[in-house]
Amino acid sequence: MPWRGDGDQSALRDARHLLAAPALPEALGAWLAEQPQENLEQIADRSLERTTHYKWFLGSGSGGYTVWLHEYKPPEVFARAVDFAASVHNHRYGFCSRVLSGALHVSEFMTGEPHEPIRPMTSRTIGQGQTMLLSHEDVHRVDRVEPRTCTLLIQAPPTRSFSTCYDMTSGLGRRVYDLQSRLPHTIELLSAVCRDGLSVG
Repeated sequence: MPWRGDGDQSALRDARHLLAAPALPEALGAWLAEQPQENLEQIADRSLERTTHYKWFLGSGSGGYTVWLHEYKPPEVFARAVDFAASVHNHRYGFCSRVLSGALHVSEFMTGEPHEPIRPMTSRTIGQGQTMLLSHEDVHRVDRVEPRTCTLLIQAPPTRSFSTCYDMTSGLGRRVYDLQSRLPHTIELLSAVCRDGLSVG
């Protein structure tokens, strides 16, 4: 990445300044159009589809920072989703995002004691050309999207191995672990299954 910051928040503030460049959407479009087929295949291989959006991997830099293009699904599809961006959640990482087209309607929440309802704090619309900066602790939800909404996102390295999704009524959170931290548990499970199978035989 072309910036160095004193910690994630400083780096993400630098990223926000970078994302605010007026010519960014045109430059990104031109860069993608110039990519050879081999590079486009690599982008597709490292990208993800969620129920709420497509997460296109565009690159990574030193320190674990990554760049993603989020292409949100049409409003009528997004409205049926209850997980990922449409859930009340936080992340494993902080990030800065710029809306390239369309708009995001976002709410942020205050968490309290367990079994207490989650309390909304603010709701706002992030339109074309505007940016959003969130830490890994910020609890939020994308309430709805406008047609053809795309965002460019700079993601900081993870600060923990899980994110948390919250139930609005009970206030209870459910941890969602990344695959890297989940893999040792899966290996242990398979080892136990093999041991049990051998002992039964």
